[in-house]
Amino acid sequence: MAKRNPPTQEKETVLTAKQIARSRRERKARRQIMIASGVLTAIVVVILGVGLVNELIVKPGQPVATVGDIEISTADFQDRVRLERGQTISLILQYAELLGVEQVYGIAAQLDEYETIGEQVLDNMVSEVLIRRAADQIPLRVSVEEVSTMLEEREAYYRSGTPTPLPTFTPWPSPTPITATDTLPTPFPSITPRPSPTVVTQDAYEDLFRQRLRSMETDEETYRAAIEMSLLVEKVRAWLMEDVPPMEDQLQLDVMLFTTEEKADEYLARLEEGESFDRLVSQVWGDPDSEGVDATSVPWIPFEELAADLGITVAQLAFPLPVDTHSPVIESSEGEYVLLQVTGHEQRELSSSILSRREENLYTSWLEGLLESVEVEKHEYWRSRVPRTPTLDPRLLIPTPTPEG
Repeated sequence: MAKRNPPTQEKETVLTAKQIARSRRERKARRQIMIASGVLTAIVVVILGVGLVNELIVKPGQPVATVGDIEISTADFQDRVRLERGQTISLILQYAELLGVEQVYGIAAQLDEYETIGEQVLDNMVSEVLIRRAADQIPLRVSVEEVSTMLEEREAYYRSGTPTPLPTFTPWPSPTPITATDTLPTPFPSITPRPSPTVVTQDAYEDLFRQRLRSMETDEETYRAAIEMSLLVEKVRAWLMEDVPPMEDQLQLDVMLFTTEEKADEYLARLEEGESFDRLVSQVWGDPDSEGVDATSVPWIPFEELAADLGITVAQLAFPLPVDTHSPVIESSEGEYVLLQVTGHEQRELSSSILSRREENLYTSWLEGLLESVEVEKHEYWRSRVPRTPTLDPRLLIPTPTPEG
């Protein structure tokens, strides 16, 4: 039988006192490192948590403006800015399709003016607070059904049947000072026939509506609130126009404008020597290079509009003049000199363009009065909270190459 070797016994390691002390120090150091690491991790978590709470809870609830006792929150402000940007982008793409991308570069560049867009939106939101409060007192209200109908019609969905197309009116242009080289009055807006809508089904409408929300990167609540406000403003404008009479005393005029009093006196002398006003106007029209004088025919115009265009003094002298009688030389509100002849004077219905202008003036004055009646505070930090989205994909504005013939 083979002889077995005895089992090998491991030698026990005996640590010296120095080694034991060093081991204790190393364990203590590791514990301190782990504690420090844990504390640091906790601090980072707390900082991140505070930051998230600040960004997601605190900041959105902070007011960017206060209108009397009503606050406009950061969240609502940012939602409206995004909606405004989304609507602008949608319009840019529509115009690019109709007119060509080259025609919309200027509008597209405005999207980079973040603070300008933010300030416009904030000013509008301040006004809306006052409009809602005043409308409640009139009282004027917009129903949920009215908002839904407007949203549906924007997508050409008509639950009660397709309406008869009506003409749309180009908005009245902004008034500009009258100079000797301008013509009077500001051109009337043109009438553009509204195309017959392509009727869609309810299912198609719902798809289109969701697509619109996605394209504008907004939510339904924000979009509906904006539509509700636009309808409320329409009702306020109609309410303001209730007392405006549809007919008014109006003049039809031929007008000559002069840069100097000496030039005006020269033409007045020619009139007094027997030349007709019509002949002088025709001569001015026939000589585009004539210096210091311009002429125009003014269609039917009420006192208020004539005073706004040429000044109260001109209007006060013009209305008492008999038909086919010329005026003396009158100095206009712009420092020019005027000779005019009344070619018609009668009670007439106000044109749609004049009514639009009256409506705009009434609404502007009414809103200015509301703004003056309350304290408005805008918090300066709104500027750092203006969203920069949605953005316009620049590839959508690359001109389509024209195929060579």
